[in-house]
Amino acid sequence: AVHLTLEHKFAEAQALLERAIQAEPTSAKYHRNLSALFERMKKFDEALASARTAEKLAPNDPMVLDQLCLLELIARNNAVAVGCFERLKSIEPLDLMSQAHYGLALFRTGREKESIATLEQVARSTPANAEAMHVLGVVYYQCKRFDDAAEALKTAVEIAPERLEIRFN
Repeated sequence: AVHLTLEHKFAEAQALLERAIQAEPTSAKYHRNLSALFERMKKFDEALASARTAEKLAPNDPMVLDQLCLLELIARNNAVAVGCFERLKSIEPLDLMSQAHYGLALFRTGREKESIATLEQVARSTPANAEAMHVLGVVYYQCKRFDDAAEALKTAVEIAPERLEIRFN
């Protein structure tokens, strides 16, 4: 199913995962994979539902929590996303993408200083992370720190020139 997902054969992958879940309904991994498939298909409600099921089955599995936290952020359940990232952070250090998403969730919940501190820490990492620089630029912009925003977004474009959203911002 994972291989089929990577080949964009979504219907076949979904059928296999659903069959696997029927055979083993308590497998958090299968529910998480189904969530990832739905996310790729841009079916975010179904992705979130599958991620929540996976989390009930394996509440301390970092891969499950990582998927759930991102989907809560996409769904704009920002306070829930912050709590999810903080729970994940208590289990293992957040990777750069999760730190960037955590920073965005912090910003959306009004925790501006914590957000900027988190995003600036990610921005100092090597190699530089386009998503983190993009989010940092947007946060700086919304905080009316225009020079900082321009610099962060310029760096993000240099890292990922093909990302049109970054270029637009």
